Amino acid sequence: MSQEDKVVHLHPKILLEAALTYAQRGFRVLPLNSIRGGVCTCGNAQCKSPGKHPLTARGALEASADEIQIKGWWAQWPNANIGLAMGDHGCVAIDVDTRNGGHLTWEAILQVNGEPPETATQRTGNGWHYLFVIDDRMMPNIKGKLGSGIDVKANGYIVAEPSIHHTGRRYAWDDGLDILQGFTPARAPIWLERLLIESGDVSNIKTNLGVMTLPVQLQEAAEALEFLDADDYEQWIQAGMALHATGMGDLAYQVWVEWAQKSSKFDHKIQRARWLSFGKNKDVGVTIKTLFARAQQEGWANPMKNKESQAEPEVTVNDLEKQILNFDAFANPFEPIEHFVDKWIPHNEVTLLAGHGGSGKSYVALSLAIHVALGRPFCGLSTTVAPVLFFSGEDGAQVVLRRFHSLCKNLMVDPKELQGKLFLLDASDIDPALHRESKTNTETKLLGALTQLVTDKKVGFVVIDNASDTYDDDEIKRAKVRMFVRSLRSRIARPGRAVLLLAHVNKVSAINGRAAGAEDYSGSTAWHNSVRSRLTLNTDPKDDSCLTIEHLKANLGPKAKTIQLRWNNGVPLEDGSFTDVGAQAAKAVMDAHRRKEDAEAKVVLVQLIKDFNNRGEQVTTSNTGGFSVWHLLNKRTGFPKTVKSSSDLMDLLAQLQAEGSIYRTVFKTKDRKLKEVFVAGSAPMPDKNEEKDEK
Repeated sequence: MSQEDKVVHLHPKILLEAALTYAQRGFRVLPLNSIRGGVCTCGNAQCKSPGKHPLTARGALEASADEIQIKGWWAQWPNANIGLAMGDHGCVAIDVDTRNGGHLTWEAILQVNGEPPETATQRTGNGWHYLFVIDDRMMPNIKGKLGSGIDVKANGYIVAEPSIHHTGRRYAWDDGLDILQGFTPARAPIWLERLLIESGDVSNIKTNLGVMTLPVQLQEAAEALEFLDADDYEQWIQAGMALHATGMGDLAYQVWVEWAQKSSKFDHKIQRARWLSFGKNKDVGVTIKTLFARAQQEGWANPMKNKESQAEPEVTVNDLEKQILNFDAFANPFEPIEHFVDKWIPHNEVTLLAGHGGSGKSYVALSLAIHVALGRPFCGLSTTVAPVLFFSGEDGAQVVLRRFHSLCKNLMVDPKELQGKLFLLDASDIDPALHRESKTNTETKLLGALTQLVTDKKVGFVVIDNASDTYDDDEIKRAKVRMFVRSLRSRIARPGRAVLLLAHVNKVSAINGRAAGAEDYSGSTAWHNSVRSRLTLNTDPKDDSCLTIEHLKANLGPKAKTIQLRWNNGVPLEDGSFTDVGAQAAKAVMDAHRRKEDAEAKVVLVQLIKDFNNRGEQVTTSNTGGFSVWHLLNKRTGFPKTVKSSSDLMDLLAQLQAEGSIYRTVFKTKDRKLKEVFVAGSAPMPDKNEEKDEK
């Protein structure tokens, strides 16, 4: 086990209290071996189930909810991991193992059948546990495997929070879906019950894209049913017939079941038998419109009236043909992707920066914003200079400005130098949501206003702090997460811009206090899958003054090396840059960077002056008024972006003159006035005869 995976062992009292709480929630528990020093406490270095096998002789058969028994076990084995017996009251666990592609199998299943209801969800060392309740009578028929990488625990046990996995990670329930906090497993949808008892592997199940929209369509039917009486036999029958007529199969059946369960008369066997009987009589004339009309009579407002305005845009074959790519669309398809921060932040994309709360993400992101706004390299990574907007949805003006001025002081930057280059936007006093749960348009008006502001200010790089404040939806719903990231990409990052989105790590990492790993973002895996570059900010477990930024995902180029920062004077700076030797080294790097920029700018300036000379036009040496050399040159195509002011220009022109690349000369205007101008090239040698005449 690597150093970063090691965790601090919990006090035995915490383990005992968790075991007793599970028992109070109706679960039988059993003590399991734990992990010490990276190996199982059974003492076998080659143990095949480290931290998972029981300490009792008969394992899950001895699992108990008896308080005295539990206290006795944890008195005997105070550091024991906790096992939860499955099978009681129809509770089963879907065990998704990402090492064996279980997450891909689960995703394929959901694409075909739709999302299941929210249920108790636990992060394991290599995946998730999803707990569902099914009909007790089905338990003997449950198969042990749902597909590649997915096991079904129906009569065994699972390891539960706060137990330690052999990787050093702790098991932890997802926020809001926590059994220890009272959340109960959901009833399994019919399609899942069917998959649990049917034979055959679903690993190769094919995605049916058309089915993906079904839960949204059936939501209207579910809302309409809220206005009908499930105890009324006629309404119950008609509702079932109407839903059956949609042809949406088990998804429609589940809507009917969830509504019918409100009745004291509900019987699942009768419900299922009725559903199967509906297909035998196809001329009954009951459709989903019948259900809607009945609900309207009871006061339901039919959202179908606005269907025209909310209709999905029509897509034709011609539309698709226009999207077929031309092989010669790019002059140089192998040209490297441009980045605002080398390797980290690519143009036209959303980059994710994840880290623990309070770890310094906002400080690091603001420091990045300052470096990009000035075109300075960040910890050895080159940047592309561009106006930057920092959107703060979490912290208010006082906190943001304090961080800004602290960074400027330590980076030796005059805040005035950033006027018009860096925009700090405090959205904490307004509703900062850019995405909100909705059946139609999830993009908020604020996102539209932010898009317009970015365009008006000609911003190139946008930092959004952070996802938890700007994403007002369920973070574990993949489709919604993808929709949010796509909105940021299409509305803000493109064309030619970039977004850095800050995010918290998940509960497992927060509990463990360990480094954020490959899947430790909070919420759905879609946060990782939807972005093209992802960074994590970690605190060194041995030295909390030291931070590291690791580049964990890079789809558009090579990953950058891990960099190290250190807190100094309350801000994170490049490690070593604030010591005497480090400051000199950092200054040498900055000086070399400026010399390179200046050299490139001087080549361009000489060419601009030469072009003026070739056209017979004059380049004034004046630095004042509305017809200065600054006003003449800085509007020209190709004028170097690194030359930010009139004083910068005059410094470079003075250097060029000293180097002999340009010179000053005087000529007479048409009205016989003398005017000094710049000329490209070396100054001509003075004519000796002219010197004598002057004498």
